[in-house]
Amino acid sequence: MNISIYPNKIEDVLSESSSYSVLMFVLKLILEIISSSFYCPWSDWFGRKLPLIIAFIGGNFELSVYFFKNSRFSVFMAIICTSSVLSALSGGDLCISAMCYSYGTDNSSEKFRTVRFTLMDSAQMIGMVTGVILFQGVKFSDTILHIALIFFCVKLLSITWICLAFHEKHFEGKDHKVSKQLASLFSGFRFKSIYMALLKWRHNCGSDQLRLMIISALPITIAHRMFEGLVAFNAHDAKLFPSFDNYRVMMIAFALYSPFFGIVGIVFLHCLTSLRDSTIGLIGFLCIYISQFVSAFATDRITIIVALSLAPFKCFAAVAVRSIVSKIAAENERGKVFFFLSLMELLAIVVGYVLMIKFHFLVDALDPKFSKLILITVLIIPFCSFVFQIISIHTEHLFSRCYRSIQIPAEIHRAEMFEDLNQENS
Repeated sequence: MNISIYPNKIEDVLSESSSYSVLMFVLKLILEIISSSFYCPWSDWFGRKLPLIIAFIGGNFELSVYFFKNSRFSVFMAIICTSSVLSALSGGDLCISAMCYSYGTDNSSEKFRTVRFTLMDSAQMIGMVTGVILFQGVKFSDTILHIALIFFCVKLLSITWICLAFHEKHFEGKDHKVSKQLASLFSGFRFKSIYMALLKWRHNCGSDQLRLMIISALPITIAHRMFEGLVAFNAHDAKLFPSFDNYRVMMIAFALYSPFFGIVGIVFLHCLTSLRDSTIGLIGFLCIYISQFVSAFATDRITIIVALSLAPFKCFAAVAVRSIVSKIAAENERGKVFFFLSLMELLAIVVGYVLMIKFHFLVDALDPKFSKLILITVLIIPFCSFVFQIISIHTEHLFSRCYRSIQIPAEIHRAEMFEDLNQENS
């Protein structure tokens, strides 16, 4: 029995499957919030390797549901719930993104901030496009063994790379060294000249973190986003946007569009110094909320255009996440900060998802004008969340500590000055 995620009949909307879908979605988000709040302190206690490996193993575990899509309805929904729970408990996408972003930005100077975030967005772009192109038209029911082999091989290689390239403990800024395993790997084989070239190239970049991020976080981000592209292309099965003839071209364009304009936004923000990072971040979160709600009601080209036009502002939110996770929050506060930000996103997405399932198709069948009214009304919810975050900034309670102004340590400023002097002398 084929299950359609986006039903087009009132009977399907009001059926038992919609309740299962809402339950699965809510449960997955709640568990991912809880697990991420614990995994952030884990990265400081046990090093980054253990939580990142756990998150990477279970991050795409929900792909297994496609192997059972021809089973009975009860079995299929049980597999969906089980896989979602296991995937969410492992940390999932939120944990992987946070680890990779913070690996390249913790205790770092402002000088190469734009370069680092540009590289991360580029890695996501490459991974998504690769996943869409590589897995286009692949049907799980026909080539289960083929997909399973690719899936587990990429997972195995990625975990091996994490063990080799990622540092064991918390990032230590300028004194950070490449992991011993990777150094021995280069020294043990005939790659010593390559390793020495990387060390020389580090001085040209002016940052040890930039080099380490390229050989560690970027490959993991690309590998993870490959399967996101697989899910994006095959899970919806061209049913989300039926008005588009070439679904593959549309998915590739979307995978290129959002990260590219995220890069443009990061470059723009690098020159914008009059606004606090907290203010810029709130603008970004508001645009993300609006974009998600508009996408939920995307039934024609106009709403698609509106949703895509707001997507580039995610870089504003990235600035806030970078500030909060990497520089503002102390190590023992990261769990609370992640819980707060994820809770805001949970409230916005879940309410919009429930309204889409329960009301959109039903009201649209009665009078198409009411669907636009629902869209306008539901935008009040992200606005209220936006106001709540503003209140938390300008008061001394709740999580206002999460939005303190960035204070760059004095030793980093001194290191920047020495770098500039060395470059001028050379």
